[in-house]
Amino acid sequence: MFKVGDLVVFKGLPYDRLFRVHKKGGDSIVLHECWDEAGAKCFCEDYPYSDIRLATTEEIAAGHRIDKCEVLDMADVSGNWEVINETH
Repeated sequence: MFKVGDLVVFKGLPYDRLFRVHKKGGDSIVLHECWDEAGAKCFCEDYPYSDIRLATTEEIAAGHRIDKCEVLDMADVSGNWEVINETH
């Protein structure tokens, strides 16, 4: 699934930076943070690689993971509202 050179992101916190697949071997891959050219910060992810995914085109352009937020359209909200005036 992942190849050396692929840009990936961790699916959740705390890492929102891009990582590059540096090395594959056996059931694990080594990831380097893209901002660290020396590769001083690296992570090893073991199969089945459930914590990472390929970075999207938008994430690569932005340089970090983009968390998607669901936006509710007001048309989806029912009109059954009750206004209560409270006096304090």
